[in-house]
Amino acid sequence: MTNLEVSRLVAMLVAAFQPPRWSEEAQRIYEEMLADLEFDPTKQAVARLITVARFMPTVSEIRETAMCLQHGPVRPGGEAWGDVMAAVRKVGGYEPCPDFADPIVARCVERFGWRALCFEGDGTADRARFIELYDRLAREQRLDQVSGVPLPKPLSGLAEPRRLHGPPATPKPLVAAPSPESPATAKPGGRNVAFGPELMFEFGKLPRRHPRVQWTGRVLTVEELDAELAAAPSPREQTP
Repeated sequence: MTNLEVSRLVAMLVAAFQPPRWSEEAQRIYEEMLADLEFDPTKQAVARLITVARFMPTVSEIRETAMCLQHGPVRPGGEAWGDVMAAVRKVGGYEPCPDFADPIVARCVERFGWRALCFEGDGTADRARFIELYDRLAREQRLDQVSGVPLPKPLSGLAEPRRLHGPPATPKPLVAAPSPESPATAKPGGRNVAFGPELMFEFGKLPRRHPRVQWTGRVLTVEELDAELAAAPSPREQTP
């Protein structure tokens, strides 16, 4: 709209509702926020609001009424589901997905999958999910039309994390058995016995070593370890 057209429409609203706290700043905001609309549907919206509203309509109410008059009201999801069922009966799942006049219906069908809707879907559950999705997308589209500032599209998915530099990291084992070539690396006071993989997985770490159990040069089995521990005196017996 031109500056003269938008000023005329705002003047009509002020004269009809006579808001008590109207100011030049409010006049400027209304004119600025309505200037991007087309004149004819906005004039019809102002005329409708003057006849049905009881108080001075907000900018949001004016823009939403103008969009409804220009594009029609938001279509209910149940009616859109009827388009899908009519296409399923007419085309069937053995043919490519047909073209839908409603672009939001086409987006919903693309998300569900045409063949899935024809062969694999549950009628009651799919209907409820389709209506919910359609109503949400239709409301988002109408908000974009009303505001004139569409929101950015959401990301389709998150990329898998990867290392930006260097080779991929090699996972470290939980615990390693002591090597027979380097028995001196064992800490004093610990048990100088290598445990098998099953014990390392179970305990997650090497327990303290018994002072009487010596290194045998090989990995002891569970039975041999039990025998060694049973034959060794307990720490209480060694206490003077």
